[in-house]
This record gives sequence, structure tokens and C-alpha cells, in this order.
Amino acid sequence: MPIKINLSRVLGERRIKITEFAEKACIAKNTVMALYHEKGKGVTWDVLEKICIALNCQPGDLIEYIPSRITFTIKKSAGISSSDLINKIMDKIETSVGYDPDKTSALDKKSNQTFEIDIKTNNDSNKNIDDYVQLIKSLEEPLNFKLIPEDK
Repeated sequence: MPIKINLSRVLGERRIKITEFAEKACIAKNTVMALYHEKGKGVTWDVLEKICIALNCQPGDLIEYIPSRITFTIKKSAGISSSDLINKIMDKIETSVGYDPDKTSALDKKSNQTFEIDIKTNNDSNKNIDDYVQLIKSLEEPLNFKLIPEDK
């Protein structure tokens, strides 16, 4: 899931025990446990408000959005086909990350020399989007291609 609840990190940093926190926030211990271990399916506004009041924090201190897709625009050099280049990049990701990225949308040709790779990341992995970006950047020279920066 691309939404991460950081309650365990926040409680750990403040050295607050789960039972102590549940009592202070007036939230059922089972609810706190589910959020602490990121097993819940969601959180109500009421519970989020109680957590924020008890910890004197903002929702952004507890909730983090982790993108699950990343798109790279690549300009390939002559001498290698787009599909061969994509396969080499995807193989390297699988080897380095231990995860086979979603290849279904890997090739979206913009021109003969430029194409996009859309990678669906594995949120169960300990890798984040920056890890994928660094990995792809590290392949530019050995595989003879150039990443094209996104227009902001």
C-alpha cells in the first residue's frame, strides 16, 4: 500500500508504550496495535484526531505517502533495440532489488530514440523510489542510454 503509518516510529522516538498510549489517547488497544504494526485497513478521522491530540503532532507526522510507480524517460543510443535495453534495465532491477518490476507498461515509445519505462515498485520491499532512481542512473553509462529529466 502506498500509505505508510509511522505510529511505531513516533512512539519509539518518544519511548511511549502501546498500552500507555492507548489509554492516553482513549483508543482501543487493538486499534493502536493494528496501526502500530500497519495491519489496519484504514483510520477514521476521529481516531486520527485522538492520536494527534495525544502526541501533540500533525497528521503528516504520522502518515506518509510512498509512490508505487515511477516513470523514467530514456533516450537510447544507436546499436541497441529499445526492447533489449528495457530487458537489461529490468533484469538489473530484479537482481539488485530482488523484485521483478511490472513490465506490462514498460515500453511506451515516444519516438524511435526515446521511450518511457513505467515501473510499479514493491511496497513490501525496503527500497524506495529514490533507490530505483539511483539504480537506473547507475546504468546510464554501462548500458549507453541517457535519462531525460522530467518537466516540472
